[in-house]
Amino acid sequence: MATDEPESKSEAHDIRDLQIKILLHEHKMIRGEVLLMLTQYKNHIRVLQLSATGIVAIVFWYVTNSAAVIDKTVLTNWYVCFGVVFMIPVLCGYMIFDILHAIYSMTLLGTRTDTIEKRVAELAGPNLLIWEQISKVCFSQRCSGGVHNPAWAHAILTVFVIIAFMLIVPWSCYEILLNIAHKAGVCNPEWLINAGNLSALIIVCVCFFYGREVLQKMRPKAETFVAGVMAEQTRIYGETAVK
Repeated sequence: MATDEPESKSEAHDIRDLQIKILLHEHKMIRGEVLLMLTQYKNHIRVLQLSATGIVAIVFWYVTNSAAVIDKTVLTNWYVCFGVVFMIPVLCGYMIFDILHAIYSMTLLGTRTDTIEKRVAELAGPNLLIWEQISKVCFSQRCSGGVHNPAWAHAILTVFVIIAFMLIVPWSCYEILLNIAHKAGVCNPEWLINAGNLSALIIVCVCFFYGREVLQKMRPKAETFVAGVMAEQTRIYGETAVK
């Protein structure tokens, strides 16, 4: 009995070390996926900013330089110009949904890393991953260490950019097209312009709806979802197989 007890302790210690190694390896893999999603998110933000700048510059140039040759181009290609303006909010909405998908994936993966960090803290002590546990809180707060988080101001400005890029710019372009529609020989252009304005408004509303779902409601729902999956896997395979 005296020899069996040290062996059992050593075996339990080896199992604990193996669990920690497996969990840390999974934690590293998930962190890599989160960084990949973050890179995708940043790239789409950059493309959206560049696209918005280019389109606003083109519209401003046309408004301030509406020479006869430009009017002639629009007159002969009115439907093409309408299609280009129609695609502005569509493409912008596509990029926004891609950004929201990246945030959705990062939130879900981040929730799994939280469960891993809590389990590692149970096995190896709370100080092993202490920065990973507190950094999420630090970066999400409005004020950390007496310094206001610029991400909140960035979010507010993003709302204004989306409204300007997806509503004001298309509506201004539609107004220009409407003014020269009769010269271009377009029959009843008002319904096309109204359809374009309505579609832009609908896309913006859908983007804000899903943005609210992902940014405000995703985190608690992700925690509930991951907890439910872990509980189900524990019931099927046993506690040690999941943890």
